[in-house]
Amino acid sequence: MASIKIRYLSKKPGRGGTIRYFWTPGPALRKAGWFSQRLAEDTGLEHDAIREAEDLNARVDAWRKGEDQAVGKDTPAPRGSINELVKIYRTADEFKDLKPKTQRRYLQNIKVIEAWCGDAPIAAITAKKIKTYYKSLKINTPGKAVQMVGMMRILLSFAMSEDMLDHNPAKDVKIKHNRRAKNESDIWTGAAIKAFVKAAGEEGFPSIGTAVALNAWLGQREGDLLELPANTYRDGVIQFIQSKTGAEVYLPVDMVQELAQHLEEERQRQKSANVTATTLLVCESTGKAWNEHTFRAVFRKIRARAATDCPECATVQFQRLRHTAITHLAEAGVDPAGITSITGHSLQTINQILEHYLVRTKKMATNAFTKRLAAEAWDTTKNPK
Repeated sequence: MASIKIRYLSKKPGRGGTIRYFWTPGPALRKAGWFSQRLAEDTGLEHDAIREAEDLNARVDAWRKGEDQAVGKDTPAPRGSINELVKIYRTADEFKDLKPKTQRRYLQNIKVIEAWCGDAPIAAITAKKIKTYYKSLKINTPGKAVQMVGMMRILLSFAMSEDMLDHNPAKDVKIKHNRRAKNESDIWTGAAIKAFVKAAGEEGFPSIGTAVALNAWLGQREGDLLELPANTYRDGVIQFIQSKTGAEVYLPVDMVQELAQHLEEERQRQKSANVTATTLLVCESTGKAWNEHTFRAVFRKIRARAATDCPECATVQFQRLRHTAITHLAEAGVDPAGITSITGHSLQTINQILEHYLVRTKKMATNAFTKRLAAEAWDTTKNPK
């Protein structure tokens, strides 16, 4: 049976042998304001993806004829509605200044919100209504539920800045995040890092080993690390502006001899391959910056190889390196201000973020008892019984 060809409909492999569907317009349409969209997110069924793609294609055709201004243009929306808010937000600097990847993620979340309450007046959206919808989404798609609330907070905060709303009800909705790092097994050990770096070299991708070794100390987001410009490392220091928070981060990596050696080896490999690098780390097979999709695919391949010598590597994840760095800094007695100077978090939110990322370890408990024993020994000598 011949496969059905639908304009701009594409498929990509997902986890567990599943198929993900996307509507991916060409460059001209994207420039005109049409963005790629995930299709059939709720069902994962091909016929639902086809139906959604055909609906979008019909809108494109109408827009080309001047009958429809399309998403992101001047399509009439009810005054004071969520749809009107979205249209204003998408033309604002707050949205346009975001990176394309972040824009796409926001638009996916906005799509969920518009399907729920697009025509509703902004003033009619209450914390109770958001919470009720959150609970309904959480049953089958907990991740989407959390993202929906986060996007509502962003949209309604923007509405306040535009004098369209006096209070942000989404901030009153309490959501329970999944604790991604619950115990010491979620933290990379020194043995796991060493085994992974070795396997990365054996697989011909030592730059991924360098990324792992670096991030065990730096605790940065995957995207920020892979996008670091080549000239961001100078005089023994990596210095850059975080994409999400805008925080300036100053990291004296040459204080750690192992990291300095990894970075020097990266430079030598790039020089030997006659690569003019634009980023600190480059993909060995292309000589160009890593994209996250390829990075993750190669990471999984290296992980499998590392697990043959170090079984604990079978379950390691790159994002856990952020947890690892924060945990080791806390174990060393670094205060929140010191941790934020490395990870780039704001002081206002560091306690909440530590609660999210920090893993309570045996070493912390031992250090705590050691400090108490020392304190009570001092009291005993000062006030003998």
